[in-house]
Amino acid sequence: MVGEDNISNPLMEDMCANDIGDVDDAPSSSTEQKLWPIISGEHLEIEAYAAFYSGCTKIMRLIFIVDHCDNTTIHLESLRMAYDELKKGENNQLFCEIVQKIDDYCTTSKHIIQMCLSAILVSIEMGQFSHVRSYISKAEQTPKALDPPTTAKLRCAAGLLHLESKKYKLAARKFLEVGPELGNSDSEVIAPQDVATLVFFMHLQALVELN
Repeated sequence: MVGEDNISNPLMEDMCANDIGDVDDAPSSSTEQKLWPIISGEHLEIEAYAAFYSGCTKIMRLIFIVDHCDNTTIHLESLRMAYDELKKGENNQLFCEIVQKIDDYCTTSKHIIQMCLSAILVSIEMGQFSHVRSYISKAEQTPKALDPPTTAKLRCAAGLLHLESKKYKLAARKFLEVGPELGNSDSEVIAPQDVATLVFFMHLQALVELN
């Protein structure tokens, strides 16, 4: 993978030369500008630029643009592409960082809920259940009423949170609140069959604790 130092020079120079955002190097020469036909005036074609790369190098170049360019349109497009690319892989830590950056641009209830669900998924995969609790709370506090599938997903996440804390009775209650509207919509986290199985075993565990 190309290191970040190697990422910076040509990209920073070309963006500076074309007055795109605030980046930290000197402008490039006119000869160097011709190497990047995808940059014109104050517009950078992110998709065309990113198409030159793949894998981690593509992601790191997009993140570099996010960190160094102040053009809001370019910033958001780079975040979107980095988000989509990271969803294909298994770099959960980096994915979580991108989700947190996207949080700054969430202005509607729909955006906030989608961001929270993505963050919950990554946090569960990373075993960071304190983050799971935070994002469940944030999603539930949105002013817009949650649709049934979203409510079911949040209850599953809350059930897993209690399960991880060995609060089996609370976990069972949350899983019992999950209705059929969950379907297969949360298959990256849990299957409907798992919910029924967990409820059964949580009740058994609670009975054992009572005895």
